[in-house]
Amino acid sequence: MNNKKTPLWAIVFVFIVIIAAGIVLYFAGKSIWHLILNAQSEINVAIIAGGFTILLSVITLIIGKYYEKKRDIEQSIRVQKLPVYEELITYFINYLIDSKHIDEREKNDSLVKFLKKQTSKLILWAGPEVLLHWGYFKSSASNLTEEEIESGVILFQFEELLKVIRKDMGQSNAGLKKGDVLRLFVTDIDKFIK
Repeated sequence: MNNKKTPLWAIVFVFIVIIAAGIVLYFAGKSIWHLILNAQSEINVAIIAGGFTILLSVITLIIGKYYEKKRDIEQSIRVQKLPVYEELITYFINYLIDSKHIDEREKNDSLVKFLKKQTSKLILWAGPEVLLHWGYFKSSASNLTEEEIESGVILFQFEELLKVIRKDMGQSNAGLKKGDVLRLFVTDIDKFIK
């Protein structure tokens, strides 16, 4: 990270340029306004209408470019998020499906390695809501009681994380009830829904 401070002379120079530009615009505007007031009324109407049209066109162009740039930035970030989210979701779905066939120690070692790697990627690319839910999910998963494991609490926290990821990617969760997302890969989810 760059910790260099902007020199004082550069800040003063910028303020001088801004003040000078303001003075020039003020006097130019005052001169143009004086010319309009001294001209014939038909010319005044044409000048005002033309000036208003030009001003409105410039403002529309600036606003349009701003939103276009903002959309492009969001799209480029979304492109970076997609593989991170896909990897996270794929890993956990496979983890849940394959958990019955893998040695417990091997499964835990794999999970710890994955969590270390994935957390740094999420810090870089995930939106704020996803980060909050990821942190909540991780801390909850590491402090589960036997009763919570049996009740499937962690599954529903994972489902909430999935819904937040969907929202961050621009998808709607309208109409999705508790367990609807989990039902796609947890075959006995109905026994956990209360």
